[in-house]
Amino acid sequence: LMAGLGLFVLILNTPPGRKAASQMASSLLERPLQLQGPVYPLLRWPLTLHVKNLIVRNAEGRTQENMADIGTLEVSIDLTSLFKGPVTLPKVFLSDSQLHLERNEKNVPNWQMGSAQPGKASKPPVIRFLEMHNTRITYVDKPLDVRVERTSH
Repeated sequence: LMAGLGLFVLILNTPPGRKAASQMASSLLERPLQLQGPVYPLLRWPLTLHVKNLIVRNAEGRTQENMADIGTLEVSIDLTSLFKGPVTLPKVFLSDSQLHLERNEKNVPNWQMGSAQPGKASKPPVIRFLEMHNTRITYVDKPLDVRVERTSH
């Protein structure tokens, strides 16, 4: 298992590996995603992945080009939750990032990705602990004419 994980990380951290991972994720999300930096597991339980420089493009017609521009993401995953649901992330850490969340005039959120049908949002993951440093989040709700912006330090 450890050898397989090591090989996966080694391949993922090459330019062709990052490109292939970006294409697979883009296909699943039905939204362009670019993995520009390294990804590696941290030797702790639960499984924790450390990701640098990740960009998720925004849905068409939104006010910002990117939905997420992530400098550093560290996310722990409860592996058993992948099989029994809901997906549980015991800890999510964001640093040097920008997130742009938005509902358009038709009340469709930009965080709805993949083959989710409007009005039938898939269940979001359960995040038990969220820590952010130097991260800006903007939320625009066009039907309610609301705009909120917060920055963590």
